[in-house]
Amino acid sequence: MTKNELEAEANRVIVGAKYLLELQGNFPAMFLVHHPREGWQNSQLPAGSQHLMNSGDAKREIFGFFRTLIRERGCDGAIFASDTWQMKLTTEGEKHLDEYQQHVDSGFAKLVQMGWAMREEALTISAQNKDDALLIVQPYRRLTSGIQLLAGRREWFPQANFGGRQKMFGDLRAENLGEHPDDPAR
Repeated sequence: MTKNELEAEANRVIVGAKYLLELQGNFPAMFLVHHPREGWQNSQLPAGSQHLMNSGDAKREIFGFFRTLIRERGCDGAIFASDTWQMKLTTEGEKHLDEYQQHVDSGFAKLVQMGWAMREEALTISAQNKDDALLIVQPYRRLTSGIQLLAGRREWFPQANFGGRQKMFGDLRAENLGEHPDDPAR
């Protein structure tokens, strides 16, 4: 799985997500794994279980399941896509960057109420192969005529520098997955 092949599939996911948002008004979380001989295979959470993507504990289990599946099946690529809310700093928020960090864990509502941020709908995609990880944040706006894709952000990382619960390849020790066994708050 090359970087170009991975990014091409991520682009297809964006097109498909836009279509689903226009057709049915939502985009359920999507999990794709790539096997060298079988190609891409799509998995979705069972109907009625999308709310699990709002639980840190549930997401830890879901992504752990996919890590095991990828390892056991010899997969060489993975893409995770979901419809999310992103926070976008306002001009006023940019004036308070030092103070902003003190409030970021309070959630969007407080920062929006303070006038420091705006909520923005976005498709969030992580695409990985054994060497690289691509993170895409693709904001969009709902219009009466359909979905308007806004300017997005894409960032490539070497797999060695990528971490968090979505990490599927490389060094999969707990500390690289965002797990901190000594942290009583986890």
